[in-house]
Amino acid sequence: IGDREMADGDIYKGIRLKDEKVIMEADNNEIIEVCDEVRIKKTIKDIDSNGVKSLIKFKTFYGTYEEIIVSRGDYMNPNSLIKLQSYGMDIRIGNVKIIVFHLSNEERKAPIELIHSKLGFSKYEGKEIYKHYKAIGIESTYQGPYLIEPKGDSEQVKLLIKEEILIYTPSKFILLVSLASVTISYLSEVIDVNVILINLFGNSTTGKSTICKVLMGDPQYKVDEGSIFYKDVDLLKMDTTERARNGI
Repeated sequence: IGDREMADGDIYKGIRLKDEKVIMEADNNEIIEVCDEVRIKKTIKDIDSNGVKSLIKFKTFYGTYEEIIVSRGDYMNPNSLIKLQSYGMDIRIGNVKIIVFHLSNEERKAPIELIHSKLGFSKYEGKEIYKHYKAIGIESTYQGPYLIEPKGDSEQVKLLIKEEILIYTPSKFILLVSLASVTISYLSEVIDVNVILINLFGNSTTGKSTICKVLMGDPQYKVDEGSIFYKDVDLLKMDTTERARNGI
């Protein structure tokens, strides 16, 4: 470090931050400057994968501050950590191992943020939780491929349901199915529930709604010929209530 060579037998203590520098106190109380400031702002743990990463803030060699998220496996490995040279971090062969020790100290002081990458019911540390954008039962935030971050607030949602959803039977049905899916998801964690979900997708006006209405027995639609068999029973011989009772 500087003009001092590191030897295997050296014992160092007091690696810490001081005046925008990482310093180290040697066993003879000599203060050695290791590198420009590097700190862990927060540690992030994925409760689904158990993966750990940290938000690292550092001062570049040209004087600005940058932040980068790095997996724990990378910043605790000197061979991986030194690659952050390319981002401007003041790191080199002579100080990389000391910076690893410093980051080990830093992560013990940094706040821990929990995230989840899966949705639905599960358990965390023996506690039942439900994971949506924000988890219920634990402080955790979703980080994944789905755009589920809430827009607006609960009062706006209640008003939307009252003025735009409850006045239309199809939208009320969709709301009911949505609530039922959460219940079934919970039951499937406790008992063996076979949930079959069928998605119809396609361009507008290609018949998706029409075929669903025909299957449910909507009186607006008349089937001129043919049969629709479900569980070896012809649905066309049932009214809408019978079809629903049979799982349609």
